[in-house]
Amino acid sequence: MAERRTWLWVVLGIGAIAIVAVVTFVSLIALMVTRSTKVTTAAQAEASDQFETIRSQFRHEVPLLKMSGDTVDDSELTRRSATRGAQRARTLQVLAWNHADQKLVKVSLPIWMLRFSTSGNFRIGSAGVSFERVRLDPATVARIGPALVLDARLDEVDVLLWTE
Repeated sequence: MAERRTWLWVVLGIGAIAIVAVVTFVSLIALMVTRSTKVTTAAQAEASDQFETIRSQFRHEVPLLKMSGDTVDDSELTRRSATRGAQRARTLQVLAWNHADQKLVKVSLPIWMLRFSTSGNFRIGSAGVSFERVRLDPATVARIGPALVLDARLDEVDVLLWTE
C-alpha cells in the first residue's frame, strides 16, 4: 500500500513539474513577442518613408509570397526553396501600418518561433492573413537567407514581411 502512495506522489510531482515548465515556456515566448513589438502612431508620410526604406533594400527581388484577394501565390517561395542564400536568415521582421487608426507596428521575431505557429495564420490589426496552404517552413526560410517575404495591402493595413 505504501508503494502505491509513493508512485502516486511521484506521478503527481512529475505532472506538476511538467505543468510549471509549459507555463514558464509559454510565458517566456509571450514576453519575447511583447518586447520585440513596437506600436507607434505615424502619419502616412512617415509610414511611407519607412516602407520605402525597407523596399529599397530588396528593390531587385520578387516577394516570396504574393497576395491575390484571399489566395496566396507561393510559386517564388517554391522556386527559391531549392537555393541557398549567402547567409542564413535569423529573424522575421514585420512592418505594418493601419490606415484607419494611423498605427505603425514593428515586430522582430527569431525564425525558430515560426515553428510554434500551428494554424498557419497571422493576425495584423484587423486584417487576417491565412497561410494555411503555404508551408512557411522555418528551415527553408532561414536557408534562403535575407529576403522579402510579403509586400501587400490587406484590408486597411499595409504589410511588409522580410527576413534578416
